[in-house]
Amino acid sequence: MADETLDLLDTRATLRPSGGEETFGEQALTALRAMGDRSSGLVLGETLGKGGMGLVRVGEQRSVGRAVAIKTLKNSNHSDQAALELLREGWVTGHLEHPNIVPVYDVGTDASGQPFLVLKRIDGLVWTALIREPETVHERFGARSALEWHLDVLLEVCDAVRFAHDRGVVHRDLKPDNVMVGQFGEVYVLDWGIAASLEPDPTGRLPRKAGLCGSPAYMAPEMFELTAPSPSMDIYLLGGLLHEILYGEAPHRAHTLDEARALSSRPVRADHDTEPELAALCARALDPDPAKRPASATALARELRDVLEHRESQRLARRAAECASAAADTDDSVVRRRHFAEARFGWQQALERWPENADAQAGITAMVRDMARWELANGHVQAAAALLDEHPDLEANTANAIRDAVAKLAEERARLDALARDQDEVAGIRTRMFLAGVFAFAFIFFPLVMWTQQDWLLTQPPLLVTSTWTGVVLVMTVGLLYWARDSMGRSAVNRAFARLLFVVPLSQLAISLSSLWTGDTLLELLRHQFMMWAAVCAGAGAAVDARIAPSAIAYMVAWVMAGATPELGLPMMAAADLVLAVNLFWMWGPNLVRVVHQS
Repeated sequence: MADETLDLLDTRATLRPSGGEETFGEQALTALRAMGDRSSGLVLGETLGKGGMGLVRVGEQRSVGRAVAIKTLKNSNHSDQAALELLREGWVTGHLEHPNIVPVYDVGTDASGQPFLVLKRIDGLVWTALIREPETVHERFGARSALEWHLDVLLEVCDAVRFAHDRGVVHRDLKPDNVMVGQFGEVYVLDWGIAASLEPDPTGRLPRKAGLCGSPAYMAPEMFELTAPSPSMDIYLLGGLLHEILYGEAPHRAHTLDEARALSSRPVRADHDTEPELAALCARALDPDPAKRPASATALARELRDVLEHRESQRLARRAAECASAAADTDDSVVRRRHFAEARFGWQQALERWPENADAQAGITAMVRDMARWELANGHVQAAAALLDEHPDLEANTANAIRDAVAKLAEERARLDALARDQDEVAGIRTRMFLAGVFAFAFIFFPLVMWTQQDWLLTQPPLLVTSTWTGVVLVMTVGLLYWARDSMGRSAVNRAFARLLFVVPLSQLAISLSSLWTGDTLLELLRHQFMMWAAVCAGAGAAVDARIAPSAIAYMVAWVMAGATPELGLPMMAAADLVLAVNLFWMWGPNLVRVVHQS
């Protein structure tokens, strides 16, 4: 297309710099032609496409038997200037060996001295078509999101541009028409025909021409002036690619060069219908002031990757919100906790990718709060406390409610533990069994001794005999219980046993004193004691341990037999006391054996 045309019908077409070629380039062209015809190893095929000055054909490089693309000049454009421009495209591209830049296999001239480029043949589509047809992106490349797929393509373009800048080359004509996507998603930046070197090249192969060049629909404001090439120009052009991805059109919707120049100098404002981060980045990259654009292609790519991370974070947050909603819709604790765990994991992943994700932060905070309240409402205090441990910044009212519930639970557990200890038969078992053995011996041995002296005892006042016996028992009881006070106070069983040891002599004393009014004989008083013992054992069985019932029965039997044969009252007492001793050892003996074994 003519360079000086001011009334452009297609501002997407490329303007090429004119005039003032360095002699170094002409010398390089002359030297290449002196090498002779290098086209004999090529087979030309059908035309793939045409550009402003040249055309591209399918071909075969016979030396290696591979399909290639061969770029030559149009028959109508065989000037030395056009030849030099085509060769410089090959020289620049050959200088930039990068996965996202089309490899140049050979550069040469044919028999007529016209140049050609042998390039890698790419089976794919021009990026422009893919931007306009998102369905093709989904179907051909299986993209989940067409926008993200295009942003990935732009990242690869940025990588190619970063490499070129590092090698001292500026592209100056970045646009979707100059990007090809292969059938497997490979990305290639094409058409380095107006690329410029940032430093002079003494070989003449890398041009450093200033001047009006580029595609007006994309050009930076400074590109409309006769300014030297700079990397910031490519940054603006990368912003134009992002603009076309987001809005489906070039940044300058112009019909003339003057319109394009005017539009390039207007700040691009963020579009509220577009994702704010992307719109803001696009606006900065297209800022008329080069100093306000991203500092480099690397910086622009870094911000793009951040945006992609943020989008993935938002996607994870949305999935987590769906799980949280499912958790709130069920009362099944297992299902609810599973959905809760899935939601929390999703939000945590979202925050790992983007710690400033406000949606994820608010979502996990609200969900943990609601879950903690639900656990509390359903009596799951430990589960709520675990949530508070994992999320100490939980909302204050909920956190305080959990702490109160935990404190109450601790108090209840302490009460139950104390109750369990109080009801523990093992506590103080050795002391209890020792006392039981002492009293068993006394209540079995002394009645038998008294039976041997029964004739003499019957001549004594009944109150004197029974009160003496009771006094001895009471003194022994007080002394032994004082000695064992710590152990006998450790459990309800021990305390009940201690009370029983007090009740028995006191009851016996009361029975003895009753003889002052009833005039009962010694044997009759002994018989009354059988009934008292039966009543005590029966009460203990009802209030403490029903296993003592056999002793109550034994005392009732002794009471009946003593009524039939009063002279056998003392042996009956010893026998009934023996049953009580055996009964107690049967009740508590196994625990004593375990304690002794464990120790």
